[in-house]
This record gives sequence, structure tokens and C-alpha cells, in this order.
Amino acid sequence: MTHVYCDILPADNGWVFVADGYHSASYPCYDLALQAASAYCEQRESDGARIVLRSQTLRGAMSAVASPRRARAMALAGSNAVSH
Repeated sequence: MTHVYCDILPADNGWVFVADGYHSASYPCYDLALQAASAYCEQRESDGARIVLRSQTLRGAMSAVASPRRARAMALAGSNAVSH
């Protein structure tokens, strides 16, 4: 089974994700980039690839994020939350 790394990275104007040579558009916040990366990963997983979703830490190291489906659910829950 093929492993594909999908990395969520800070950019000058927000957040992007990079996977298998594909560079996404820039997203204004991490949650939106995570949601888009997770959707991309779910599509790739249906093609038979095993996706490793990672995020860059403040020190520059790559850290694994939850599975793409779980990460997408968490991002959706966060973007739908109402703050008081």
C-alpha cells in the first residue's frame, strides 16, 4: 500500500497543505486548511493510498494529526461552534 504524506504548513498569508506534489490554495485559518486537507486525504484513501496527515509544529518538526476523517470531523465541529 502506498503511503502519502499530507502536510499542513503555515504560509505568508495563512495555511496551505501539500500532498504528493499538490500545493493547495491558501486558507486564512488552520481549521479551514485542516478541513480541506482531510477532504483531499479521504478522496486519496478511496484510491487505495494510506494517508499520513501531519502538521508543522512551532519548532518546525512535523507532527502526526488524527486520521483524515477524524481531523475533518474535528475541524467541522470547531468551525460550527458558537462562542459566547
